[in-house]
Amino acid sequence: MIVQPRVIARTREIVRAVVEVRRPEISASDVVVSLPSDQGDVTGGKRIPLTAEDFFEKLAAHQAPATVADLRMFLEQLQQHGIESVWREGSVSLMYREPHTGSQFSVGSLWCEDGAVDMQFVPYKPGNVGLDDRIAQEYLDSIAALVPDARVQRWRRKSGHFAAIKVGQRHVTLTEVLPRKHDWLAAIDPIRVPD
Repeated sequence: MIVQPRVIARTREIVRAVVEVRRPEISASDVVVSLPSDQGDVTGGKRIPLTAEDFFEKLAAHQAPATVADLRMFLEQLQQHGIESVWREGSVSLMYREPHTGSQFSVGSLWCEDGAVDMQFVPYKPGNVGLDDRIAQEYLDSIAALVPDARVQRWRRKSGHFAAIKVGQRHVTLTEVLPRKHDWLAAIDPIRVPD
């Protein structure tokens, strides 16, 4: 077995304590640790995003080890294709960042509790990254074609267009889509704007 160190995901550091050193020669009495006050919600009501490891721990509680391993590999491949993993409260959003403008475009979100593959924001304003709406629609159709009996459900709100890929009443899942990850990557390729 060969072990290769790689960046699997980018995370953000959350400061939990401040350590103050008062002089160069250090003893235990010279260190002061300041912790946040224990008054209510220390997050200020904001959601705390999961880290990559938190996400995979939760996913492992609900999915087979092979699915978790496949997803780790797939996220690494996505990163090589220019798709960034953005860790959320209970999911990871897969975002393409247009290199010239920095605008983002969602290619889906993956939920750790049920393994759902959520495509709700794929058709939402693809023009922000210079894409024709047809490219987003073709991407959705390509992903739906990977899963037997899947269909694209589309709807419109005042804020824009949205979609889901469903089998019956439920979203398609990682266990249905990951076995076809090479086809998923091929469907993402037309989305990327050449440098």
